[in-house]
Amino acid sequence: DAAGTIKGDLVLYGRGAPDLSSRAAPGRGSQLSELADKLYARGVRRVRGDVVGDESFFRGEALGAGWLWEDVQWYYGAEPSALSIDDNEVALAVAPGKEVGAAAEVGTLPALEQIRVTNELHTIERGARGAMGITRELSSNAVRVWGELPAGGSSYKVRLSVRRPALVAASLFRDALGARGIEVAGTARVVDARTPLGARLDTAGAVELASVTSMTLGEVVRETNKKSLNLQAELLLRTLGRERGDTAPDPDPERMRRRDTDAAGLAVVRRWLESAAGAEPGALDLRDGSGLSRLNRVTPEATTRLLGRMSRSPSAALFRASLPVAGRDGTLERRLRRSNAAGRVAAKTGSFTPVGALSGYALTADGEPLA
Repeated sequence: DAAGTIKGDLVLYGRGAPDLSSRAAPGRGSQLSELADKLYARGVRRVRGDVVGDESFFRGEALGAGWLWEDVQWYYGAEPSALSIDDNEVALAVAPGKEVGAAAEVGTLPALEQIRVTNELHTIERGARGAMGITRELSSNAVRVWGELPAGGSSYKVRLSVRRPALVAASLFRDALGARGIEVAGTARVVDARTPLGARLDTAGAVELASVTSMTLGEVVRETNKKSLNLQAELLLRTLGRERGDTAPDPDPERMRRRDTDAAGLAVVRRWLESAAGAEPGALDLRDGSGLSRLNRVTPEATTRLLGRMSRSPSAALFRASLPVAGRDGTLERRLRRSNAAGRVAAKTGSFTPVGALSGYALTADGEPLA
């Protein structure tokens, strides 16, 4: 209204951007602070309702098919959400106590009200051998830390994934609004594709008040491949399913109607690999976007056909530039440094215990390019 009051809820609507952040970046403030600044500039001074994190742009289960429960508590198994924030992870800082017998010092960076830590980690004699365990419950943000650390010993930072990242985003946005001088009467909550219809948001009369834009697709792909970021790969898959899923329809209309966003993305990928890259249907069994699932199966021939097709595509240079270079950068920065492959291999890493693999391009001593 004219007094700067939003009489209902303020909705933070996510569309799968992988780089929304509450942290300041070089040369700019955080994107949540930027949104708060834009709202303040439009005259908003108070919100009578809640701050609602809306992640309904994606539909389906939060975790990929075949993901191991041991993986999903760590940063590399972070839960994909249409409203992702700060890589959907938090750092758990751990240090020995000031004296023997005292509880160790445990806390999250940044401090998040959604993370509940049970500290059963104790300080033992200096020079003694310690041991530590950490677990985060599958269905919540309850974290338990136990074990023993020697006095005067090292401190640690462990990267954990967060459950319901959209709720974390809404809560952090509420904090950013308060820091900018915008009063919020309500709390932070979430709406997703599984929210009952009666509790869904009425967006018929909604007005967009402010927005921020992600990196370009090319920049996202480069960061995903150079750093091997599972979360960004999953967000790309789901965005592909949401934006292009109707290009690979299911022959069963009912199944098509119920198809999850990740399944739609996988259908688009399979169709392209079979039609454009010439992969045989039996050569592909894809279950997620990152390769975290051990149910994924792709033959070396299908992978090589993909690389050959990409080398002839309009995006060839952009794709090639996204791959880590042996001995130079990304996940290959410390590999093959003292070999003839240094600077001559551009490839994506892939690994799980006890297997490691590279897929990409190599330049022979005679200058012949190989996939």
